[in-house]
Amino acid sequence: MSINLKALADRSHTSASDVIRRLQSKLQKVDGIALYMQPVQNITVDDRVSRTQYQYTLEDPDANELNDWTNRFVAN
Repeated sequence: MSINLKALADRSHTSASDVIRRLQSKLQKVDGIALYMQPVQNITVDDRVSRTQYQYTLEDPDANELNDWTNRFVAN
């Protein structure tokens, strides 16, 4: 799930990290569900958020070409 904040000027200059800290203290824990919140940059390659520092996504409408590039990517 992605949550987009209002522009910085429209939210009392509260940083995304401050919003995350405030939300984490108020959220209830649910068994079997882990929640990880992290601020992201304005410019992103994809809209997926991950606990890892880097994430790569390969996409191609041509399955054969995607398979070829996937094998090349994994080999390097």
